[in-house]
Amino acid sequence: ERLEVDYEKKSEEEMEKAKQQQALFDAMKEARKVYSSSVKSEPYEAEGGVQVIIRMPNGSRFSRRFRLIDTIRDLKNFIESKAEESGLGFEYEITSDFPKRTFHDQPPYTRLEASGLLSRTLLHIKEI
Repeated sequence: ERLEVDYEKKSEEEMEKAKQQQALFDAMKEARKVYSSSVKSEPYEAEGGVQVIIRMPNGSRFSRRFRLIDTIRDLKNFIESKAEESGLGFEYEITSDFPKRTFHDQPPYTRLEASGLLSRTLLHIKEI
């Protein structure tokens, strides 16, 4: 009888934990939709800016121009817009090889120019 009670209690705790995880997942999916819908229009080449090639964890690549006054948040919005088709998880970091830099820890409203993205750049997205 005692084993059944412990089993029921554990099962209820597991169910509650699963519900919490599902709620978190749903909230993150909703946030991803909001960010994806916030992608600014791509500037014309004549406007200047920076050409960014983004390499996703699954090997897919996306290329896009950004204005130098665009922000890390704008960059992340674009990445979020490509997340579903590339199978990107919710937690990732943005890095460059040369020079070696990470961008995920910069404030979201840091301009790309201030973060060092000034010319054609290859960025790697790594899930964490």
